[in-house]
Amino acid sequence: MLRGNAGEIATLVGADAEVRGVESVSTGLDAADLAREAARRLGVIASVTGVVDHVSDGERVLAISNGHEWLSTVTGTGCMSSAITGCFLAAKPGDPLESAAEALAAFGVAAEDAAAGAAGPGTFHALLYDALYALEPDTLDGRAHIEEL
Repeated sequence: MLRGNAGEIATLVGADAEVRGVESVSTGLDAADLAREAARRLGVIASVTGVVDHVSDGERVLAISNGHEWLSTVTGTGCMSSAITGCFLAAKPGDPLESAAEALAAFGVAAEDAAAGAAGPGTFHALLYDALYALEPDTLDGRAHIEEL
């Protein structure tokens, strides 16, 4: 399993990318194509996170449209999404593509909930932990926006 922003993943597969620190600025491929290419080249499930997250096994690509813009303002949310993806993969190892997409949807739904009660990125960060803790499977099932491209 591989998870990163577009700049990080593009760098790993040798595509054109502009990266400043850990922030992706631009790449030569769109995120769906980048996820597919990374999965093919590296032989893993690849997740490219951003405004819309994309997960691929090298053939299929799933787009996840949950989340909030404040995720990009808080240090460590990429690492958090990687950790949650690992948890989902451990709980449902039979379908890693679906598990990775569901993990990113869950993280996105929690971000949406945290943002609803936050005054800004600082309180959002603290509330994100609470929202992840409070997330229920039924909530996720009703709010996950996962689409096959």
